Amino acid sequence: DALVTTGFDVVLHASNHTVDKGAEGVWDTLNFWKENHPEITVLGINESEEDQNTIDVVECNGIRFAMLNYTYGLNGLPMPKDEPYLVNLLDKEKMTADIAQAKEISDMVVVFLHVGDEYVYEPSAYAKQWVDFLLEQGVDIAINAHPHVVEPYTVLTREDGHEMLVYYSVGNFISTQ
Repeated sequence: DALVTTGFDVVLHASNHTVDKGAEGVWDTLNFWKENHPEITVLGINESEEDQNTIDVVECNGIRFAMLNYTYGLNGLPMPKDEPYLVNLLDKEKMTADIAQAKEISDMVVVFLHVGDEYVYEPSAYAKQWVDFLLEQGVDIAINAHPHVVEPYTVLTREDGHEMLVYYSVGNFISTQ
C-alpha cells in the first residue's frame, strides 16, 4: 500500500527470494496486488503460462515501454513442478522470444534483471554476460538489482549503433542492512 501511495505503478517480484514461502507466498502476493491494487503492473511472477507469455506495456508521456523482469535463481529452492510459469528465470531462449515480442508492441524495451554479486561495487562477469545478451537482443534499457549497493551505469553501443542504457545495480531503495 505504501508503494502505491508513494507513486509507484510498477513492481518487480522476480528475485532470489520469490519462492522463500513456497508457491503459496507467490500466490498471496499475486492476489494482494489483484485484489487491492489492480492498476499496478506486476512483473516477474505469473498466474499462468498465458500470463507469463503476455508482455506488460506501460505508457508514459505517449511512449510505450515494454517491461520484463527475470531472476538468476531461487536460492536453491525448486520451482513448483505443476506451476513452472510462476517466476521468470533467466533463460536465453524464453527471453529472446519475449524481447522480440516486446519490440513489436512498444517504443522502448526495459528489462529488469535480478543478478549480480551482493555488496560488490562493480558488476560481476556473470551480470555483464547477461547485459551483453540484452544488448545483442536490442533492449533499450537494462536495470539490475541484487547487489544491494549501487554499481556503475553506462551506455553500451552495439556494432550497428543501437544504444542501451545500463544500470548494473540500483542498490536498495529502503534497507536496514
